[in-house]
Amino acid sequence: LMSTKLSTRVLLMTAGLIAAVVVPSTWKTLHAMRAEEERDLAKKAAAFTAVVESTKDHAAELFESGLLDVDELIAETGDVVQAGGDYNATRLFEVLPILFGWRAAETAAQREGMDFGLRAFAARNPDNQPEVGSVEHQLLSELRSGFGDGVTTAHAIDEEQNVMVFMRSVVLDQSCMMCHGQPG
Repeated sequence: LMSTKLSTRVLLMTAGLIAAVVVPSTWKTLHAMRAEEERDLAKKAAAFTAVVESTKDHAAELFESGLLDVDELIAETGDVVQAGGDYNATRLFEVLPILFGWRAAETAAQREGMDFGLRAFAARNPDNQPEVGSVEHQLLSELRSGFGDGVTTAHAIDEEQNVMVFMRSVVLDQSCMMCHGQPG
């Protein structure tokens, strides 16, 4: 290094000094920007799922208000099932409050370029079971263990898929008990 020209040495030292300052500063800035983006995405997902929950709650109020003849719908569903039909194809199934929320969410998610789905351990529909070891499985475990302490949302970045996964607990209310309170 001593055998090089003074101007070359000054240039190399300046470049080294700039790199020593710029690289860590840039890394710190990028890290802060990523954290801010993650917070923003989590806020957007929280707002999105809160609207879904509110839609379900509003439908439950209508359902429980007597606006629908639930007894008639239950009888009709019984007839369909006894005849070998699928309860998923009944009018009762179509007016379940949770489905109002899900359908609203699916439509809105599609418009916003988001994926919306249901995940549960021991799900009735095997497609809703999270893959063991996945980010969804991890978050669902966190929600389950923290629910008694008031934890109702969780999120994480799935690095493999390069997406944020956000989950909100679905809390069963009285409108859910027709199906979930009587497994038969």
